[in-house]
Amino acid sequence: MNSPADNFQPGEILCACENATIDDLRTLVHVQRGITFEQMLERTRYGGRCTACLLDLEHYFVRFAEQAASSQAPASVALSPAAAAHLPRQPRLPLKQRIYRV
Repeated sequence: MNSPADNFQPGEILCACENATIDDLRTLVHVQRGITFEQMLERTRYGGRCTACLLDLEHYFVRFAEQAASSQAPASVALSPAAAAHLPRQPRLPLKQRIYRV
C-alpha cells in the first residue's frame, strides 16, 4: 500500500530550513552507508531548527537505508560468521518512539 509520503518528486524540498531535498538525503545515505539517523541529523543539521520535517526525514532515511543495504552486496553472496557477528541483533526503535516512548 502506497502512502502519500511514497509519492515524492525528485528535487522536492524535505527540510526547508536547510534547503535539503529528498535527493540530498538519498545521496547521503547511499554514499555514507551505515550512518545512523542521529549521525545524519548531527552532520547535516536537517530538522534542527523548526523540527517540522523530522518525521519525513526519518521515513525517507529508513527507506533509503534499506535500499542502500539491499544494493550493497549481491543476494548470492553470504556473510561470513565473523561479519555476521557484527550485525546488530535488534533493530533500534525509530526516533519518535524513543522520544515519546510510544
